[in-house]
Amino acid sequence: MRTATTFTKTTFAAATLGLTLASGIAFAQPAPEDATYLAIGDSLAYGFATVFTTPRTFGDRGYVAPFADWLATQNQGVRPAVINTAVPDETTASFFDGPAIGYIYNSNYSLFFPDTQAETVADRVGGQLAEGRTIRWISAQFGANDLLDLADESGFLNQPVLDQQTQAIAAIGEAITRYESILDSVVASLPEARLIVMGYYNPFPGSPANSLNDLAAFGAPILNTELASMAGRLGATFVPVFDIFVGREAELTFMDTDEDIHPEPLGYQLIAERMIEIAACPADFTGDGVLDFFDVLEYLALFDATDPAADLTGEGSLDFFDVLEFLARFDQGC
Repeated sequence: MRTATTFTKTTFAAATLGLTLASGIAFAQPAPEDATYLAIGDSLAYGFATVFTTPRTFGDRGYVAPFADWLATQNQGVRPAVINTAVPDETTASFFDGPAIGYIYNSNYSLFFPDTQAETVADRVGGQLAEGRTIRWISAQFGANDLLDLADESGFLNQPVLDQQTQAIAAIGEAITRYESILDSVVASLPEARLIVMGYYNPFPGSPANSLNDLAAFGAPILNTELASMAGRLGATFVPVFDIFVGREAELTFMDTDEDIHPEPLGYQLIAERMIEIAACPADFTGDGVLDFFDVLEYLALFDATDPAADLTGEGSLDFFDVLEFLARFDQGC
């Protein structure tokens, strides 16, 4: 009499891991000269400094430029093509129906009758695919402007604190819903891309008298928590940057000199270093900076629980190809 065996997803994944490691499968990668890095988002994604010092460029600046430089070290020394459609002052709503006025800084947009960022992304992505290129990395940054726009509403800052906080929570929730829609639309045709969701810092302690201090102190941690949760649902990588700026807001931003929330060059460099630190070890599921057996166990646990974080191919289901992607990342090392 045979003993019944339950063939769970964990069993399948473990078997796949063992067979693949034993067979020494090679994972095909696109030719290095065919790789592209796409950045979307707001002023931080664009690399904005101050109103009078930020040039009109294609956005190969801010944290995007040093991250692309690092990608070259992972790509046989070939730097990927950089497409940055980010728009200063963009919100999750204006992504679809804008762009925000900050488009004038980004050379991807015509100065007269510009397309929305959604249209621009679709156009640029379509062009890359038509050329036979592979978009291997996407970084996205949205949400802070949705929160800060509350302060522009008439009488908002004069309302009771609890009313302000209630509205802030609602604004963040609406922004996350739209943000997920943005990412769904962007990655739908890019199954090979690795998606990075950027977190936010709070610059306002760099100017203690600023009227937005209370709103930012309350809203920024909530926004980051929701961004991290969204990244988990989408199988994306979340990059937290809040801690980098704590106690250094005046040093790392223009708050103390120009009342501007954007980072100084060092601030952008530190954000890029955090991106690299996290992206350099994509299979580190335990988060300890080391790849070992425990990362395999953690991935298998996520896979068995049908956790979205285990959907590494981003197609919305868990199967053999997610395990292969994990193996490729594990093989990449830290």
